[in-house]
Amino acid sequence: MADKHLTQSPAGEFIMFASDDGEVHVECRFEQETLWLPQATLAKLYQITPQAVTQHIKAIYEEGELEQNATCKSYLQVQQEGNRQVSRNRLHYSLPIIQTLMKITH
Repeated sequence: MADKHLTQSPAGEFIMFASDDGEVHVECRFEQETLWLPQATLAKLYQITPQAVTQHIKAIYEEGELEQNATCKSYLQVQQEGNRQVSRNRLHYSLPIIQTLMKITH
């Protein structure tokens, strides 16, 4: 049974960027005229731990700086792990969160 609160993978554009040395990979989703990134990608982008990303985002929401319902979506992500396909829900954050995190972390 499908979860009515779960957004399917966006029909929008999906792009991957990699650094020249191949060390940093950033996957980007573009949907509804904004950029969406998962927590792990935000951690790589700003070179902080995923736990730090979670703490910063939690503070942004608690302080009322941004609205969670407008800046966070859960997407179903299917990936190959070994010999099996695994489906997981991953939170993705929109451009306002990405920009606010940049101010906090740099």
